[in-house]
Amino acid sequence: MKQIIYIIFALGFPSLLLAQHHDGGYLHRDSLEVVNVNGSVIVDESQDYPIYYLDENNDGEEDYLLNFGPYWYEPDSSDATRPSDGNNINVTGGLNDNSLLTIPMIIVYEINDQFWRDPYYANWNNMGTHNHYLGSHHGEGSGYYGFGWQHDTLENVMLEGQVLADTTYFVSHFYLDTNDDSLPDFVLNFGPPWYVPESGIERPLNGDRVTVTGGKLNDERNMPMIIVYGINGEIWRDSSSFGPNFGGGWFNRNLNGSMHFHAPFDTSDVITVHEGWRNFGPGGGHMMPDSLFCQIMEIYPENIDSGNHFFAAYEIQMFRPDGSSGMMGGGMGGGHMD
Repeated sequence: MKQIIYIIFALGFPSLLLAQHHDGGYLHRDSLEVVNVNGSVIVDESQDYPIYYLDENNDGEEDYLLNFGPYWYEPDSSDATRPSDGNNINVTGGLNDNSLLTIPMIIVYEINDQFWRDPYYANWNNMGTHNHYLGSHHGEGSGYYGFGWQHDTLENVMLEGQVLADTTYFVSHFYLDTNDDSLPDFVLNFGPPWYVPESGIERPLNGDRVTVTGGKLNDERNMPMIIVYGINGEIWRDSSSFGPNFGGGWFNRNLNGSMHFHAPFDTSDVITVHEGWRNFGPGGGHMMPDSLFCQIMEIYPENIDSGNHFFAAYEIQMFRPDGSSGMMGGGMGGGHMD
């Protein structure tokens, strides 16, 4: 059943219609208790890759297994590094006290007060030169370009390789190893975890050998990304549904009628801008630019800074031609709402 939410934004332009549609809710995540623990690190070097433990009471015994993610993972927004044997550290993370584990496991979110990972990171939105804090925990400010602004086209590619799945988020993040060195060469963007293709095919498993067709996106700050169109000859998504700007787009002062912009992975998630938008800005619109770039992205509801439960959550932004935020108050999602 289609659900529609009407939200009125006071962004310096008129009322906007936001519609969203999802069947069956979002995710069925494990319930992890957030803990903060101090102790001494024990590193097991006997395996192919180091295994990390934490000795909380300094008795020489492992009290927690520390899950830092795959051996290749490094945080993109801090200088945090994996600890060495004997280091005294403080970690914040999600405690998984599953009966199948011999000792409790902590999925590390922070180490020594430095960011390590965000378990709700909406990596499907990370499609180019834009704010890294989209759907994430970190970052403030404005003055960034929307991702569709600088990347109007994608290079169509076909790649073969082995899937590497990072399962230490609440949903898996997928990568492709194309040269068999057990390290990721490309991010595989299958869209948000609730996206289900009409073909009915499923996301691959870690270690699967696959052939992927998709749109290649190069970003100097991140690993190249493949927006997946097909896998092993089956259709994953229609590449034409992105539009020229990945769902975003420009509207100008002479807008006649209305323009609709949809989230990149769901054409039912729509924001509509109406003619006359410029007349509602500060000072009757005299301070508003002649054009704005509109962008809407869907993120995890858990990243909303509120104690309420949300069915859907979005990042919405209006960029000026100089790249700065057109939202009153600045920053992605920083505009005022009524």
